[in-house]
Amino acid sequence: MSEKRIEKWKSVLAKLREKYGEDWKREEKRVMDTLKEIRHVVNSSPEITDVELEQIFNSIDELPKDFAKLFWFIGPVGADRSRIREILNDERFKRLLRVLASEDEREIEGIKEIMQEALKISYVGITTASTWMAIFRPDLFMPIWGWERQRGTVPPELVRDFEIERFWGVDSDVNKFFEFIEEVREASRDVGISNMVETAFYLSKYLGQIRGDKGEELKKQIEKMDNVLNTKKQVILYGSPGTGKTWLAKNFVEKNAPKTYKIAKKDVLENVKFFWWTINPNRWDYTQLEEGKSEGMWYGQLKKAFEEISDGDIVFVYIGGKVGKIYAVGTYEEKDGKPHVKVQKILDGPTWRSLKDDPVLRNSLPVKMGARGTLFPLNSDEGLRICKLSNLNLSELGLSLEESYKEVERRAFVTFHPSYAYEEFVEGLRPETDEENRITYKVKEGIFKRICRNAYNALLNHAGVEKEWKEGEDLPTLTEDELNKVKNSLTNAPKFYLIIDEINRGDISRIFGELITLLEADKRLFAENELTVILPYSKEKFGIPPNLYIIGTMNTADRSIALIDVALRRRFGFIELMPSYKVLFEKLEIGNVESEEEAVREIEKWSESELRNDIKKLAIKALYTLNQKISLIYDRDHQIGHSYFLKLVDSSGNELEALRRIWYNEVIPLLQEYFYNDWEKLRFLLCKGNNGFVREINLEKYANGELVSGDDAVIYEFVELQEENFLNTLVEITKESKKSGEES
Repeated sequence: MSEKRIEKWKSVLAKLREKYGEDWKREEKRVMDTLKEIRHVVNSSPEITDVELEQIFNSIDELPKDFAKLFWFIGPVGADRSRIREILNDERFKRLLRVLASEDEREIEGIKEIMQEALKISYVGITTASTWMAIFRPDLFMPIWGWERQRGTVPPELVRDFEIERFWGVDSDVNKFFEFIEEVREASRDVGISNMVETAFYLSKYLGQIRGDKGEELKKQIEKMDNVLNTKKQVILYGSPGTGKTWLAKNFVEKNAPKTYKIAKKDVLENVKFFWWTINPNRWDYTQLEEGKSEGMWYGQLKKAFEEISDGDIVFVYIGGKVGKIYAVGTYEEKDGKPHVKVQKILDGPTWRSLKDDPVLRNSLPVKMGARGTLFPLNSDEGLRICKLSNLNLSELGLSLEESYKEVERRAFVTFHPSYAYEEFVEGLRPETDEENRITYKVKEGIFKRICRNAYNALLNHAGVEKEWKEGEDLPTLTEDELNKVKNSLTNAPKFYLIIDEINRGDISRIFGELITLLEADKRLFAENELTVILPYSKEKFGIPPNLYIIGTMNTADRSIALIDVALRRRFGFIELMPSYKVLFEKLEIGNVESEEEAVREIEKWSESELRNDIKKLAIKALYTLNQKISLIYDRDHQIGHSYFLKLVDSSGNELEALRRIWYNEVIPLLQEYFYNDWEKLRFLLCKGNNGFVREINLEKYANGELVSGDDAVIYEFVELQEENFLNTLVEITKESKKSGEES
């Protein structure tokens, strides 16, 4: 932890304490007595029942709302009371509370490892654990929670201003939690706060740092984007080059979503694999299979699976023909070098029809091949699914599950271009070679389909639904109860973002294809008018989840917004970003202005001597003058953006040279593109009389009077001016003309 960061925390806490200290003092005894009462209830009860749980909830509810909300999450988000009771009675959680209650401070030293064990309990995260840690040890810990729509003890403004990487909720990270707690605890004690619950109360009141007007424009833009996205689900930021569209899009996404989301996943703890063995009842009497008895297996056409199977692996026995169902389960073993299966249990398993219709198993290898063969490998999910459909407990096979986490990307970025296609964006056929160098074609998903799956799976995980939309499979079928769970959890669902840079440079109708309709908010999955489609290549069912937001950017200099596909325009919100002189005032520390209009009024007041003595003012005035002229002879869509001039912020005292590089490397190339070979307009923009950045060269002496003569013998070129000449010329072209195109 840096000294500078600690000082920043101290400053914030001191100000919040000054403002809300009296509120804390007024309720401090009541809050601490309530925590003491809750500790007594837990410590005196060998097992928490509904009675004790009701007592705990009532104690918290009786506190004033601003204090009660600090302890709202004594259980996971959305968990009912029976689930919370199970957590409190879990030995791993009870151990955590016992150590916290211990008077032996040496036990606290190992609290991190104990907390990590407690987090292995299903759906227990940093928020629940930290709440109980604060109840038992308010001198050391504070409750941690806070989301965009629910301001908690770590509100979004605090996350933004302190650049906190989220470590609670689905992103639970014990190490980051302790780093945060130690940092805040040190700052708290330095300003005289010994109670971390008091710190949590103050931080819950944090509304953001006040730094004059710096950052206000960004905040307004982000709020505007947020409003449009919440309504339309997608927005396009448009404007002339250099207005910060891509920067704003990335900044917005970074503020609203961590890089990854952790999805809880249950895997078999033991290192075993699952297999499917098919028996043809016309060739072998399957009734010979008996529990506890070992039967020899025979090879079929697919011998590869026999090379992969090992002793102890699980084998589901499927009986084909008229029987057509999973009949038994056993474990693989080798006897005298030959394959055998030891039958563990005779089952009344799923039929062939239910296997074919199952959203998980219909894509398994044996089902795809019509069970024609002998031994087929199954993945873990497929094996667990057969267990579930067969009402088979894993414990009957000597197996157990452990919860693990899979990280998925929450943010994606793509740039459209003229040759970009649906096959890259959604899905398409890709050539592959097998072991014998034969070429086959497989359907591969694109960036859009992948982030849709990620967002959907995160949504299910957030709602506590243990299903997954896997690559190469249809959307999973949800029960009515599962649908209700998801719909009830949409408010605080994890957000996913796709940034499409230069969206107007691609053939949007061709890239989105039939999915253009699905973009609408009310056509998304779980919405009122939900729509799904069957994708043309994979023939899979597809829909767009409600927690995926799309941000596009487009340069109006490349293509007018009027030319954008009408269907797309109807489905996207649009936010215009034009050159901002107000931003330059803020970032270049010229002064504080309330609006663009005030910035322009200030610019127009600057005298020639001011411009010569302040390179940053000269840069702003030159940009303003240039844009006025461009609007006059071309249009407002081709103005030059302010972001090019932000490089002056880090010019390290050599501001004139920095401005010269910006002028020649950024500004003039853009003007050349806008007014290609139109030297009359370029001279209008960049010259004042005979002084300017364009030089006239007369080649009349080389003319023969036949092909070239007179004015046709004049050519132009750009002049690269140095230091004083550059400064003088730039000052000259900022002077206003008496009338359009006339020299002053």
